[in-house]
Amino acid sequence: MRIKRGTIILIITCVIIVILGIISMPQIYKMLNTSGVDVVENNTSKKDNDTKEEISKDSEVVSTLVYPVMHNDISITDSYYKNDSIKISDLSNNDILYNAFLNIYPGYINSDNSISFDSNYLISRIENIFGPKTGYNLVDFTVPSGAFSEYTGVFNYDSTTKRYTFNKIDNTNNVIYYDIKSIYDASSPNDYTITTSFDIAFVKIENNKYTLYKDYNYTDEISSGDYTSMESLENMLTTLDTKKYQYTFRKDTCNYDSYCFYEGKWLNE
Repeated sequence: MRIKRGTIILIITCVIIVILGIISMPQIYKMLNTSGVDVVENNTSKKDNDTKEEISKDSEVVSTLVYPVMHNDISITDSYYKNDSIKISDLSNNDILYNAFLNIYPGYINSDNSISFDSNYLISRIENIFGPKTGYNLVDFTVPSGAFSEYTGVFNYDSTTKRYTFNKIDNTNNVIYYDIKSIYDASSPNDYTITTSFDIAFVKIENNKYTLYKDYNYTDEISSGDYTSMESLENMLTTLDTKKYQYTFRKDTCNYDSYCFYEGKWLNE
């Protein structure tokens, strides 16, 4: 089959155009780059990468932060709030262990014959709440009344099986001393830190009556009345003269891109 002369010329022309395009591509790219086209794209990309979520008290990440229990025993007034500030080093070994336990997924706790769990789950929660460099010992620990847990009692450790087994302790308190807080601010001073600020008050509950105090010594009364729930008391805090407390959480001391508790301190306002 003979190919027409016009077709041959068209094919040759197309080939020449493709070759010229390939040869000219570096010059075209250089010209576009010099003209600023690529610079605009890079600036746009950089702007997108620099954009980060503005942290507020309503941010999702703030709702995932894990706070240590500050008031261990609800039968007495003593709490960590008596300190100007606290860090992980101020927590006892028992406090580190039981705070971690409180955050173990319930499905990991075996309750067929006895309430027990593998110590690996406890280790994982310690590292995710306080950080992998936290110092602790796997020994027996007590979940105190201030944790408001269904597992108030002693967890005994078996170093052979590396499992904890629960022994319940019943607590009956006619008078409860505790702290309540309400978040009013959250921010991120840098890429690896979140701070949360709270109104704090201290409550005594007796015979279905509450008394709120401004100080951790339970001496400066700011409100009293019939007790209905902790939540109702928390909702009152924004209208009362309360002290302010700030927690700091850091990502650079934590695992898996989460934020670990770093410090708690009173604010001078």
